[in-house]
Amino acid sequence: MKKEYWLRIQREIIEKRGIYKLWVFLFIFCCAVIMLPEIPVLAYSPQLLLGVITLVFLGIIWHVCKGERSKEESRELLWYMILFLVMIAGSLYRIFR
Repeated sequence: MKKEYWLRIQREIIEKRGIYKLWVFLFIFCCAVIMLPEIPVLAYSPQLLLGVITLVFLGIIWHVCKGERSKEESRELLWYMILFLVMIAGSLYRIFR
């Protein structure tokens, strides 16, 4: 993996542009639109999938770029990771209740 690629994505997330805007749109879309509510697995799987993919990306960025960011930027990335963990937990709760 190229470190420059992950650094660029980290900058976009920290500066709230590019990929960040795409993920925010997808997050809002997946949380607001529920397809086939009578089948919870199908209704919440897009939200769950988005959360898992995002968490994996943020984890990679957290690990690869840890030396190139400030304490405030680390805190912001950690906040995003917690947000997506809550989203995943909410999706799993709604699927299995």
